[in-house]
Amino acid sequence: MRKFTEIAGRIAILWLAITPVAGWAQATAEHLRQAIEYAHDSGDSEFAGTRLIAVDFLARFYEARRFEPAWTDPGNLEMVLAALEGADGHGLLPRDFHIYAIRLLRYMQSERPDDTRLKANLDLLLTDGLVTYAYQLVYGKVDPRAHSASWNLSRPLLSREPEEILQSALTEGNLDEVLLSLIPALPYYASMQKQLAKHRQLTNRGGWPTVREGDTLRLGDRDPRVPAVRDRLAAEYGDAEASVGNPLIFEPALEQRVRRFQEQHALAVDGVLGPATVRAMNVTVAQRLDQIRVNLERARWVQHEFVDAQHFVIVNIAGFNVRLYRDGEIEWETRAIVGTEYHQTPIFAADMKYVVLNPTWTVPRSIIQNEMFPQMKADASYLPARNFVLVDKAGTNVDPATLDWASLDAENFNYDLIQRSGPGNALGMAKFIFPNAHAVYLHDTPSRELFARTGRTFSHGCVRIENPLELAARLLGDQLDWTRDAIDQTVKGGRTTTVYLTEPLRVFVLYWTAEPAGDEGVRFYDDVYQRDAAVLAALDSEFRSLTPEDR
Repeated sequence: MRKFTEIAGRIAILWLAITPVAGWAQATAEHLRQAIEYAHDSGDSEFAGTRLIAVDFLARFYEARRFEPAWTDPGNLEMVLAALEGADGHGLLPRDFHIYAIRLLRYMQSERPDDTRLKANLDLLLTDGLVTYAYQLVYGKVDPRAHSASWNLSRPLLSREPEEILQSALTEGNLDEVLLSLIPALPYYASMQKQLAKHRQLTNRGGWPTVREGDTLRLGDRDPRVPAVRDRLAAEYGDAEASVGNPLIFEPALEQRVRRFQEQHALAVDGVLGPATVRAMNVTVAQRLDQIRVNLERARWVQHEFVDAQHFVIVNIAGFNVRLYRDGEIEWETRAIVGTEYHQTPIFAADMKYVVLNPTWTVPRSIIQNEMFPQMKADASYLPARNFVLVDKAGTNVDPATLDWASLDAENFNYDLIQRSGPGNALGMAKFIFPNAHAVYLHDTPSRELFARTGRTFSHGCVRIENPLELAARLLGDQLDWTRDAIDQTVKGGRTTTVYLTEPLRVFVLYWTAEPAGDEGVRFYDDVYQRDAAVLAALDSEFRSLTPEDR
């Protein structure tokens, strides 16, 4: 009620500022013209208790209509209202689209149906709210470039000016189709919308109880916390499992539910209630809801890239996985290792061009200076023992024993290090190249034991994959000379071999901390790079304006 009263007061003041008393009897079109000209010329976009977003758009749109109101058809008006009211179903904020002011104006209009000034103000806010809503669905509310310096995914302009699209929808009577077309068509998006609704319902029911920390619980253990675990899982998954024994006993049915929970939260699936599982259980419903909202926003950022995409690879940094898609469906996936928090894997897209079997590794200068040089200088056997070749700037191999190591330091060490192919090579048996400014690619690794970890942030930024030869076989499967057997024989032979893909394959390196997980479930990942909070804060902040390049 306080919000309602505050807006009402501001409307009264602004009407006086915008429209002279002598003009109060003018037609709706004249009121629209005055309001738009005032906002456009004065730069004061405060209007009817809210702030107009798309002032330039409003000027173009209404000028083309000779300032005739747009929302005289009750059916169209109700469609727009339903869309703006339902924006929270996309994780967006209805307040961004003037919903409070619109509600108030509609109430006031019911009291004074012939007031042309009210009609003009309502028309203006509906149009501004709609174009802002459309912008946020098509491009996202948050600019991804502000949150990732490496961002290079497309944000294309519309094929027609937005005012033309809206005018056409009103003229042709297909506003419903236009509104539907704004919603991202990604299967991911629709699934996550369902999860958003589910978690809102959970929030409205009071969420779920917490589980006290304590000793690790295993099958058969007796503990007073067991009922809390049962209640926690029942709140999320439905009725608790039937218990035929002591309610304090960690029974097999409960263990299976714990396993289900662990799978959904990318934890070690062992049915054991340890510290990591308890921490995940104690994340609140509201926090999970926000996590879904953040990832719906990320989906809006990339939706344009997938409009016609059928064959591609997605690396999910936060999910530690790589997936190959065929005909828009997941064909194959493997576990991955990504960059440490200090050496974060960047977000970007590029085209994979070729595969290298038995690759050599040219060590990046930063790794030589920051990590390897002290060991090379201290141990004469360090390089030969690891199959490294020292190369000068002319490309000539140099014997490390001939260098005056005492006179060298990390800064003046002007040699390249190349590791020969072989079992100990840092890139393993294969690498997959998609040229990019970050020198990031997919590759094998000799450190196979790291794939057993649940959190896999161990690289310098490149993405290590668990089953590289299987991926190579799938990518080269359309080339008769490169069967899996041929790939295995080439690797066994040890010769460095480059094989080009028949067609370039798009690779998307993305960061999603929540994604659909079958049977209309959702899988949550740890925010390993601590990026969700900044996106959430931007989502919840006031929306300022539409940038000219994206209008």
